[in-house]
Amino acid sequence: MGLVIRQFSLQMIPMQSELHYTLAGQMQTVWRWLWSKQHGIGKDDRQTLMAEFQRILYSATEMDATIAYDEAVNSETAVEYSSYQTYLEKWCMGTTTALVPCMAE
Repeated sequence: MGLVIRQFSLQMIPMQSELHYTLAGQMQTVWRWLWSKQHGIGKDDRQTLMAEFQRILYSATEMDATIAYDEAVNSETAVEYSSYQTYLEKWCMGTTTALVPCMAE
């Protein structure tokens, strides 16, 4: 399980399960977006972009997530895909702090 999930106490196992499902759902949504032909993401770049997204999602602190987001948006791979940068920006703005601590502002 990711660092975000470990922040909850052991007494909240049902909540942990729900959060884990939410994280898995987020990853599946992004992966499907990366594979959609309409977004034009190269096959060789999908795993790199997904790994960058996961670094954001599993960040332990707000600072870590902010750094991971900045690195993901400005990475050598991401700059080739403005659609991905826009998608990531929209995802970030719509994400709650309960899911990713860096999104607090």
